[in-house]
Amino acid sequence: MQLRHDPAQRRDVALIPKGGHLRDGRCANALIRARTTDIGEGGALYEERVRIEPDEGGS
Repeated sequence: MQLRHDPAQRRDVALIPKGGHLRDGRCANALIRARTTDIGEGGALYEERVRIEPDEGGS
């Protein structure tokens, strides 16, 4: 995944553009856990903790 730093954004938030296909590796759903909400048992979307680390290969 490519990362772009934006100093105008909060330090504790990572934004991912909406859209793209999972088969192309361009979908935020690849990063979220499958779980249900505590109200109504719907899909829990739009909030997931992530940790960003540098690529060890240097790319």
